[in-house]
Amino acid sequence: MLINTNVKHSLSDSAYNDRRSACEGVSELLGIKALRDVTEADIETVVDKVSPANYQKALFVIQENERTLKAIKDNDLELLGSLIYQSHEGLSYQYHVSCDELDFLVDQAKKNKHILGARMMGGGFGDVPLI
Repeated sequence: MLINTNVKHSLSDSAYNDRRSACEGVSELLGIKALRDVTEADIETVVDKVSPANYQKALFVIQENERTLKAIKDNDLELLGSLIYQSHEGLSYQYHVSCDELDFLVDQAKKNKHILGARMMGGGFGDVPLI
């Protein structure tokens, strides 16, 4: 199911470029092409060389990659739902691309035992798929 929050945004207004630049900067510091090639332990080696905000953004991407690989490997729907909720938490509190309306919808989804997981999709600040 997909729910539209009807919150309007524009990727140029939403600081998409800031997030991309932060992740590319951390990748460069680590000497790798993309954050998909590192672990949480790797990013700790440069924590003192980046701002706390950029560290959180890069950490979210690394954790999101780890969640995705775990979900694919384990073939466990309950786990997948939990990982999807964790993904939304990271999008909201580490990557800062959610909004109050979207967080409200995810919180409401958590109250329904028939919904395994919910998170933002798209460019941010918009629709929520419920699984």
